[in-house]
Amino acid sequence: MSQNNGLQKRSEEGLLTPDNCVVALIDHQPQMLFGTSNFDRQGIINNTVALGKAAQVFDVPVVLTTVETKSFSGNMWPQLRAVFPGQDPIERSSMNSWDDRNFVAAIEKTGRKKIVLAGLPLSRIALMGFSQGACLTTEFIARCPQRYGGLIAFTGGLIGPPGTRFQYDGKIDSMRALLASGDPDPHVPWQRVQDSAQVLSRMGADVTLRRFPGLPHTISEEEIELAKPIVMSLAPGGS
Repeated sequence: MSQNNGLQKRSEEGLLTPDNCVVALIDHQPQMLFGTSNFDRQGIINNTVALGKAAQVFDVPVVLTTVETKSFSGNMWPQLRAVFPGQDPIERSSMNSWDDRNFVAAIEKTGRKKIVLAGLPLSRIALMGFSQGACLTTEFIARCPQRYGGLIAFTGGLIGPPGTRFQYDGKIDSMRALLASGDPDPHVPWQRVQDSAQVLSRMGADVTLRRFPGLPHTISEEEIELAKPIVMSLAPGGS
C-alpha cells in the first residue's frame, strides 16, 4: 500500500487529497488587506494561518508568493511567515501570478495537478489614497493594469513633472475610479487630476471626476460619500 508521510494515499477522481494538490498562498500583504472591507481582517488572517497549518499537517506542498513588497504592498503577514519560517515567498512584479515564470515553475515542480488558490482576488480589492497615497495608488494601477475592484484617489494623480505626456499600455476595463480634489490645491494641480482621469478613461476605467472649489488639502464628507458606492460594491452581493 502506497504511503504519504504515514497517510494512506488517495486518488479518488475529483477530490482534493494530500497527494494530488498544492496550496498557493498569494499576496497576503498589508496593502492588500487594507483594501478589504467586506470581511473581518483579523478573521481573514486567522483563516489563512489555519489553512497553512493544515497543509503542513497533511504534508501538502505550499507555494508562497508576494507582489511589489518594497515599493507598494509590504511584507507577507508575520503570522503567516511564522508558519513557514524557512520558506521565502516568490517575489513578483506582475499582479497576475500566472504571468510570473518563477511562480509557475514552483507550482509545476510539485507535480500536483490540483491547485488550491488562497488569496484576495483583485476584483474585490479597492485601492485608496490621499495626497501622496493617492498619487502612488493611481500610478500603481496605471503601471500594473488589472481589473481591480476600484480606485479612490483623494487629491492625487499620476506622477511626473509638469508637462508629462503619460503613455500607459494595458486595460482596466470597467474598473470604477473616483478622482476628487479641491481646487486650487497647494500640492496637486487640478490639471494633473484631470489628466490622470483622462488616462484612466483611455485604459477603460469608469471614471468619476469631481472638483471642489476652495476645498483645503483634506478629505471632505462629500468625497467620502462619493467613495462609499465603490467600497460597498465589493461586499458580498454588491454590484
